Amino acid sequence: MKAVAIAVALTLLGCAPSASTGVAPSASGTAAPSKLADPAMLAETTAQTSASSAPVVAEALPTPSLVRKKTPRERFADDSAACDARDSEACLRIVGRYMHWRHQGGCGVPRGDRAHVKLRVGPEDPPADEIAVAVFAEKACVAGDKRSCNPQLSWNKSEITDEYFTLEQAHAGYMAFVEALDPARAKFVRDMGKNDHGLPSTFYELPKFKADANAVRDAAVKACRATRDCDDILTLLDELGFDEAAVAPVRQAAGEALADACIEGECGCGAAAIDLPTTDPRRLDLARLGCADGEADGCYALGRAYEEGWGIPKNPAAALAQYQAGCPAARRRDQLDERSKLACDRLAEAYEVGDLVPKSFASAVFYAWGGCYDPGFERFQGPCVRLGRLLLESHSTGLGRSDPDFDALGAGYEPYHHRECKRPSVAKECAEYQKLRGGMP
Repeated sequence: MKAVAIAVALTLLGCAPSASTGVAPSASGTAAPSKLADPAMLAETTAQTSASSAPVVAEALPTPSLVRKKTPRERFADDSAACDARDSEACLRIVGRYMHWRHQGGCGVPRGDRAHVKLRVGPEDPPADEIAVAVFAEKACVAGDKRSCNPQLSWNKSEITDEYFTLEQAHAGYMAFVEALDPARAKFVRDMGKNDHGLPSTFYELPKFKADANAVRDAAVKACRATRDCDDILTLLDELGFDEAAVAPVRQAAGEALADACIEGECGCGAAAIDLPTTDPRRLDLARLGCADGEADGCYALGRAYEEGWGIPKNPAAALAQYQAGCPAARRRDQLDERSKLACDRLAEAYEVGDLVPKSFASAVFYAWGGCYDPGFERFQGPCVRLGRLLLESHSTGLGRSDPDFDALGAGYEPYHHRECKRPSVAKECAEYQKLRGGMP
């Protein structure tokens, strides 16, 4: 129990426990102190990177068959030049990159030399990115974008939230999907967003579409292809009870849309590899491109390629290295740096069962925290159910978010009502969780 409590505390600090002791090294490499400060008072902290700070590739991979029209660096340079020429939309695209927005967060941003794994957004990047947001927002203002002319944008990043981008920009896929099926609801959510100066709680209420399941699915596919913004749509379908078979065409549309974007020089290659069908031969190339671009999900997908053998020999050691690259041990407390939640969850599973690494319950808890940052709002709920189960097994309380139900089931208040375990995607995991907690309501 003590080791688990330490692991949870160290998670709040941003330090990974070692597999052997469950205690993390400090930034100086010495053992972490046994008495920890109040987590609520802790400053943003980074830890020593894991031993596998560079991805391990055991042997040469096949020659890639996918050829990109441009690279993310080239796209960034094009937008930067266009922004300087007073193209406000190009300025806003760069603002989105520095705001770590969706698949384009950190995409193509020049980072210079860094000691750790070169993910798009590392632990040291957010402060400088915050300044860059203000700089390019000011350029967008000069170029004629009135939303960017708020003087607070130059001083307070808390103002640069969903109110800065319209819902159609920040959640383009969701709004297009709802608009197609229920225009009145889309207008209501949009109006509430204006009044609330941000993302309204009504956004998370489950809609009651009058269309049949096939029409809902078709609208989802169309919106996904049109916007290349599919995560909200897939999350909502899961919440509405669509099972894996029903969601498969939408996932394929998401993968196809992001694969096209990848070829054009945008980021999202790794996400495309995750969503495309297992029979699609492009997945290995997409994973490689994504990981090379610093996409954490790309490194996760490449880890899966090594573990499962996507047209290459299986290599558990190389798979582990890629998972560690996608979920670095160094982690900011505010979670503004990049990581793949799926990679973190795979590491949590590995430490729990001992299939890629020696068993370590403390390490399993640490990586499970990395896989579930926002319970109830995650596209993939499985990592959150795992975290809830591990917390329930550990009986750890008093450190950070320690309510297992909050992680596994979601918030109990409106409009969420502990609904996350009603998702078909986590039916098996939730059955195990409910059995462990004694079937309590």
